[in-house]
Amino acid sequence: MIWAVLACGELAPAIEAPYALDVHVEELRVDEGPILLHVDAPAAEGWTVEPAISVPEGLEAELVDQSDGTWTFAFSGEPGSYVVPPVVATVTSPTSEVTQIQSENIYVDLAVEGPSSTLESLAVLEPGELPVWPFVLFGSLAVLGLAGGVIWYLRREEPAVDPVVEPGVPPDVEALTAWTKAQEAGLDDHALALEVSRIFRRYVERVSPHPATALTTFELVARLRNDAAFSAFLEPAKGLLQATDRIKFARESGTAEQFAQFGEDLRAIVIATRLAPPESA
Repeated sequence: MIWAVLACGELAPAIEAPYALDVHVEELRVDEGPILLHVDAPAAEGWTVEPAISVPEGLEAELVDQSDGTWTFAFSGEPGSYVVPPVVATVTSPTSEVTQIQSENIYVDLAVEGPSSTLESLAVLEPGELPVWPFVLFGSLAVLGLAGGVIWYLRREEPAVDPVVEPGVPPDVEALTAWTKAQEAGLDDHALALEVSRIFRRYVERVSPHPATALTTFELVARLRNDAAFSAFLEPAKGLLQATDRIKFARESGTAEQFAQFGEDLRAIVIATRLAPPESA
């Protein structure tokens, strides 16, 4: 049995805290069956650690066991060599301070020997004279690129206004109207899930100081947890932000009931947090 224990790197300012993150696989290469990934994230009383995994394309992941501070995921799929991205854990202190820690990449082989790094029997070539034509070619391309840039600058047009953002439309009206149009557009499950997340991020950015469209899901959730207006809706907010992951990675099919729930959650959050209309002069 091979154990690959990974060091942790921090994504956010550290908190003085009794917590840890240990991510390892039982075997780096398996001939049959799933690759088992263990996440050990113990924390002292009053602290919480919530790990999240990313699934490489070609694999599927299933949570097969969970106990106090330990999660076990089974990865299965097509034979091949894969890079499992870092596990990111969100840590919350008893005083609601939030930070994130992450593991390193894990390189695994499923039913294959894996890439070889052997350099044996390779001939050693003597250095020769450098050819001139690459310099001529790159010089010509640089001149053409510079000329093209000048032409573009002289002929450029003012950027078009984002058709979704209509001047004077309140954030709540914009968000609910955009969701109605998205449902009527005939989008597939993944595109519709992506759209509800985008609409929610756009709404949060308009009614709060949070740059929601520029933050990761973990960063935005951490901010909403400490936001008086949104903290009561943390779970439905996380559902809207993670809608795409649920459809793509969790092997869930987007059902009418699921998207109806997304719509109900969006409407409930918007109605509860929308800005008061400006007073008439």
